[in-house]
Amino acid sequence: SYNATIRLLNGTTNGTVVDYAEQVLKAKYPNVVISKAQANRSNYTQSLVINQTEGKDELFVQLLDLFKAGQGVVPLGEDAGSSNMTILIGDDMVSKVQL
Repeated sequence: SYNATIRLLNGTTNGTVVDYAEQVLKAKYPNVVISKAQANRSNYTQSLVINQTEGKDELFVQLLDLFKAGQGVVPLGEDAGSSNMTILIGDDMVSKVQL
């Protein structure tokens, strides 16, 4: 099990996608501490996982696979906070949400 802090940044106009991402995370990683916020922009097309911590590479790779996301850096104008990982949610994740 992983002890990590993960920030979910909703980069879409969909209000429920961030809760979906939280449920997916909690099901697989019950020990992670999750914070949620709205990104400053809401027109991101691709979800990104941003690794902000040394020594969490295994979790990072698993998150890329879990969310079928790209790897990236914090986009200009966005606040990643002080979490180990930030997941920037894009429109590609909205299509996976079970409504």
